[in-house]
Amino acid sequence: MGKPDTVTYDYMKQSEVFADAFNFLLYSGNKVIDSAELKELDTRAIASIYNESKGKKGNKAVHKYRDIFKKAIIKQDGKATYVLLGIENQTDIHYAMPVRNMIYDALSYGEQVSEKEKHNRDNKLTDFNGQYLSGFLKSDKLLPVITLAVYFGPDKWDGPLTLHEMLDTSDDVVLKYTQNYRINLIEPALIDEEELKMFSSDLGRVLEIIKYSEDSARFKEYVLEKEELILSKEAGNVIENVTSIKIPDKLKDGKKEIDMCLALREIIEEENNKIIKQMEEENIKVIKQMEEEKADIIKDSERKINDAVTHKIIDLFVKGKLDLEEAAHECNLTVEDFIHAKEDYESSALA
Repeated sequence: MGKPDTVTYDYMKQSEVFADAFNFLLYSGNKVIDSAELKELDTRAIASIYNESKGKKGNKAVHKYRDIFKKAIIKQDGKATYVLLGIENQTDIHYAMPVRNMIYDALSYGEQVSEKEKHNRDNKLTDFNGQYLSGFLKSDKLLPVITLAVYFGPDKWDGPLTLHEMLDTSDDVVLKYTQNYRINLIEPALIDEEELKMFSSDLGRVLEIIKYSEDSARFKEYVLEKEELILSKEAGNVIENVTSIKIPDKLKDGKKEIDMCLALREIIEEENNKIIKQMEEENIKVIKQMEEEKADIIKDSERKINDAVTHKIIDLFVKGKLDLEEAAHECNLTVEDFIHAKEDYESSALA
């Protein structure tokens, strides 16, 4: 299990967060499922299927491992309903999620059937009414199984949500008689502001930060709107591992809770300082370039002035108003260099 998967597992396994996720999914955030009454279950889903190979008949065990699996009691209207709840954490999009979750649920139901069958056979309850073959009595009932996928990515989930979306057919008749399976999914991108208020744990804040983490302007606005944003260390670990946000060590080391408002403001301030520094460096480059261009212009102007003076003196020399040494002296040139300058001037004039 990679680092992001490990931290999301540690976070979602907390009973308060686990119950909060299912209360959001099933009851619009109302605290119907009590976190204190959740019971941890073995995440290994096992079922025995009929197997026949090389002339031998028997049962073959098939098993898969869920992320998190718990038993819950739902109490409403004076009635108690036992349900089996599973959560699959996704830091990346799984494009076969409907089949994956369908297998988990089928194995959980298969395991319940196997347990009922064993109990009934051990207690000799299957020896009448033709119930011996299945081992499952007419009066036997199974516990409902609900699997929820929690996606910890800022982008919209673009994978299939149903089994039918994965099938290579658009035939309505075929689809009508092919059993469908729809996944239950929580994804930050599609949770609106009102829905985020339905969470009672800091799961809502985690999803909200993930939702805005890729939108720099909205993210800064979100942070500035908050006066206080205290999250558990586990929640902070999730944010650090599934987004580009890095919480300063001084705000998390040795602490059970993290002031995310302070952390995010420090991050934004650090980003702003980087931008300011970058702008200053760019300004220095621009100023240096302007100074170099200015120096070139001055140098070019001085050269043109010097050339004009030299040409004027050459004209005076040609007209006999200055002798050779006087002309060279006025141009700050040696006699030899003056003669070369005169030749160049006359050549350019002829051209």
